[in-house]
Amino acid sequence: MVNITELKEAEQALREESRTLETLNRIGTSLAAELDLEKLVQVVTEAGKEVTGAESARFRTDISTATMSRSPSTRPALRARP
Repeated sequence: MVNITELKEAEQALREESRTLETLNRIGTSLAAELDLEKLVQVVTEAGKEVTGAESARFRTDISTATMSRSPSTRPALRARP
């Protein structure tokens, strides 16, 4: 016997996974094509919002231009903040 509730839940899970994969694909395309860092950050921020279901999102960095001009081995590590 087929449980309709389980079937509907599985279908919903597949739709959500498909939406997430489409979003990740769009981000990958943008990463490969976009040269404008500001636009790229906007695309990634919006995609993160979409995937997580958040109502708002922002991108924040405390890394200065001087820090980025250093060699990679002397740059501080990037850390995600909850």
